[in-house]
Amino acid sequence: MLISLVSAKHAPGVTTVATLLTWAWPEAVGRRALLVEADPAGGDVLVDLYEGAAGEQEGYGLLAAAVAARYGMTAGQLGRYALRLDGQGRRLLLPGLADPAQGAALRDTWGQIAGALADLDRLDDPVDVVADCGRLGAFGPPTPLLTGPDVLLVVLRPTLRDVAAAAPRVSALLDTLAPVPQGPLLAVLLVGDGPYSADDVAEHLDVAVVGPVPWESRLDRVGLRIVTSRGYARSALGRAVAGLAATLADRVAARADRTAPSLPAAPPRAALPPSPPPSDPVQAPPPPGPSVPVPAGSEGVHPPLAADGGWVPVTRLPPMPSPPGPATFVVSPSARRGVR
Repeated sequence: MLISLVSAKHAPGVTTVATLLTWAWPEAVGRRALLVEADPAGGDVLVDLYEGAAGEQEGYGLLAAAVAARYGMTAGQLGRYALRLDGQGRRLLLPGLADPAQGAALRDTWGQIAGALADLDRLDDPVDVVADCGRLGAFGPPTPLLTGPDVLLVVLRPTLRDVAAAAPRVSALLDTLAPVPQGPLLAVLLVGDGPYSADDVAEHLDVAVVGPVPWESRLDRVGLRIVTSRGYARSALGRAVAGLAATLADRVAARADRTAPSLPAAPPRAALPPSPPPSDPVQAPPPPGPSVPVPAGSEGVHPPLAADGGWVPVTRLPPMPSPPGPATFVVSPSARRGVR
């Protein structure tokens, strides 16, 4: 199963949602999940999770896989370039580009990589794929991951700015993608609050809408490390993402059984209604307790995907640090000499 996420414009949280979806997948669906950072602008999941301590993993990640894919690529071989995000190997990561200038190396190998990702579903212990494809219209897009997934989600916030930016891009997707079942299930995923409901957005964009996924204030403080924080799985965000994972898996499974209902038909496009007046501010709940770091051990050794490859544990990286204190500005001695 391959689920691709893109944004139309701005920064609605594609990487965050893709990471949270991957983290929720094993419990919600009962299968392993691989997060692929396919954004041509570069990947930042490791930087966010480890606050820069991870650095670039030489020999692993999308660029290394692309170099090998010039000579062919299988699902088992793809496992050589992925990292484990947990000790049991249920949550996996194929890190993205460290430098957007490296994107040219992927241009001729996206097809081989996409084929290997699709074959992960046929392993004895299947792996489902969540692909963060960045922004629509970016230079060097991962075209096979946009035209060939089981589900293509356009992530946006329910605001006039985001919906207006998404309208021409969603229209282009509707015109170019093959119809279901040959093409992907196309839907808009709403993130956070806004003046417009899912019905408003569906009516305006003429496409199915799922969500919204709530946006918690903790995300602005701890970023992707929220998945290791105390109580995350029971929070509104954790439960919403787990429900989204189960819904997507059920829809794809139903389509495979040829019993999937068609996507809900939206009425003809209409103008968005005026924004309602702002409501009284609601007191935000107190912040939760400190985050719990990812376990440093990797006792559960998962069988390799093939005799010639396996998932490399991410625990080879430094332990995830605690949240930093207030930011400070530091001037290096050489720069200080130039300050008058």
